[in-house]
Amino acid sequence: MEDHENATRLAEGLGDIPGVSIPMAVDTNMVFIDVDRRLGTAAEVCAKLKTQNVWALPTLPQRIRMVTHLD
Repeated sequence: MEDHENATRLAEGLGDIPGVSIPMAVDTNMVFIDVDRRLGTAAEVCAKLKTQNVWALPTLPQRIRMVTHLD
């Protein structure tokens, strides 16, 4: 349950960033975000996040999947 709550908080915070939108409801511990092309592709954004030890997966050219978990 804590993972789901963290995912909801993550989505709320990400949704406040200009150029980032949350395309679907957060019902699990997964958060999908769409990034505006002006921020780069999803793969480019994920590469930048990885340099900050934030792991995310590009799933479409402009969509990223993030997962919250305790492990």
